[in-house]
Amino acid sequence: MTIMARIYSRSNEQPPLHICRELKRLLSRYEQDTAVEFGNNRVWMAKMDIGAFGSPGSYFDADGGFSLLTGEPLIDGSVHYRASDLERLHTDLSKGDWSSTERTRGAFCVASSSPKNHEVRLITDRLGLRGFYYMVCDEFVLFATAFRIIAALTSVRKTVDLGAVAEVATFGMLLGDRTIFLR
Repeated sequence: MTIMARIYSRSNEQPPLHICRELKRLLSRYEQDTAVEFGNNRVWMAKMDIGAFGSPGSYFDADGGFSLLTGEPLIDGSVHYRASDLERLHTDLSKGDWSSTERTRGAFCVASSSPKNHEVRLITDRLGLRGFYYMVCDEFVLFATAFRIIAALTSVRKTVDLGAVAEVATFGMLLGDRTIFLR
């Protein structure tokens, strides 16, 4: 299993270092766990992989692009190696070809970035079983595979959505695609 957090600068500047450090710290609930971090001029990310799938959920290309994976994509529905599925997804996406994402059958999510065209792509399985949570700010966009990471982030100001809190208190869950934060 892999858990990840990522921040993407909306300008040509590097993401704020203090936010990167806090995201890395929040990946695990246990101090002894070690997260691995990557980045280039506009993107920073950290991941923690406990080895449940037998291969790391990361891929790096020669142009400085990289992708992180949680779960297993199972392209074409057959048994594949997780690493080869991630490489295929990354290679296709960096060419603008989305066809391999349409042929996935597993439960997964992928965060892929390409420094050539300054794009970050977030892809989840058809049912969103392995989802992303994200927050858009003026200077950057951050996202994580666990909502608790964004919720616990103290270095970014968030405003509570009282209507969403009322939904959780009443129904035990949120209705629709919102979170308990407006921002």
